[in-house]
Amino acid sequence: MLLTFENLILMFVVFLIGSCLGSFFKLTVDRYDSDDSFVFKPSYCFNCKNKLFWWHNIPVISYLILKGKCFFCKEKIDISCLYSEIITGLIILTLFISGLLKTRNSFDLGLTLLFSSFLILLSIFDLKHRIIPHEITYSAIILIFIARLILKEPVSSMLSNLGIAYIFMDLLYFFAALIKKFEMEINIISIPLIIWTTLFFYFHNIYISLIACMAYLIITKFKASQKSCTISWTVFFLLLLIQGYKIVFIDFNPGNLSVLFAGFGMIYFTCEIMLYFISLFFMGKKSIFESKDMSVNSKISIGGGDITVFALISVFLGYKLGFIVLFIASLLGILSHFIFRVVKKFPALSSPAEGEARQGRQLSAPYIPFVPYLSIACFIIIITSHGS
Repeated sequence: MLLTFENLILMFVVFLIGSCLGSFFKLTVDRYDSDDSFVFKPSYCFNCKNKLFWWHNIPVISYLILKGKCFFCKEKIDISCLYSEIITGLIILTLFISGLLKTRNSFDLGLTLLFSSFLILLSIFDLKHRIIPHEITYSAIILIFIARLILKEPVSSMLSNLGIAYIFMDLLYFFAALIKKFEMEINIISIPLIIWTTLFFYFHNIYISLIACMAYLIITKFKASQKSCTISWTVFFLLLLIQGYKIVFIDFNPGNLSVLFAGFGMIYFTCEIMLYFISLFFMGKKSIFESKDMSVNSKISIGGGDITVFALISVFLGYKLGFIVLFIASLLGILSHFIFRVVKKFPALSSPAEGEARQGRQLSAPYIPFVPYLSIACFIIIITSHGS
């Protein structure tokens, strides 16, 4: 029986841990733009700066006891703190119960909860700051790689999932730039992709892709123009089509496609993820691949941070389920955008406070954070499909 006394106690503990994570995630996001450490500096009131007592930090309970106000200055506490604690706790608890029902082993269940925690943190970042820190997504990808290696899963499969996700999203961004006629962010990762695609005509060995990675180290020393970037991505797309046609219709060996995309994954893992941490920790500066802010008037619907989150999901679930997650998230995003437009068109549906808040900002092209929809879709897939 699932509803035994021991399981109920365990579920309460899981919810408590999840709500504690939600509180910590909210603190991390709130202090992202400040010099305050989210690990070593104790919690304090943002208004009066008084240090909070231990009983002020009990998830959910403290907010209710204090009636949503600071104990010292009586300033209202942001209700999003309560929301993040409750929602995170419920998500973690739901995934935990789902894992119990599917009789997963402890390691697999723990990995699922860790992956879900990363998604929740990234969603909160996207909701508040409209950025996705690569430190989080790239660290999550590396941790999942290590965990999969412990489970003795093939490295080529993980690299293939990573490569397919990145190639699809980068090409989607490239064609969106061509169709909508806006300047795309210069990304010279297309050069090593061209080199690997060309080498694959002669060498069907994933480790040959390291040659392309080494070439990338040389290329980064030169400045690239918008025109050269567009040409390189066009050349890569044409080579990819030729290579795919050759593998499927001439060689009659579709299995080589997985090797080709695994090489792409090797390039992205080395040139995007590993070089990011090298530049961040050893050079003491932000990487050239840092996620950029998406302004309200942005012409594109998917930013660089969304691409890395989709890559993270594809590495964990596999690219097939990853595309299903992307499809569901897109539907949720379209539906919410439609609701937003309806509320905007009929002010009577919104509160007076919301109406006043809208007067000071432009809403002609509203920004809708996409990572929360990716996370919701991913949780749906995990509960209903993954590991069943």
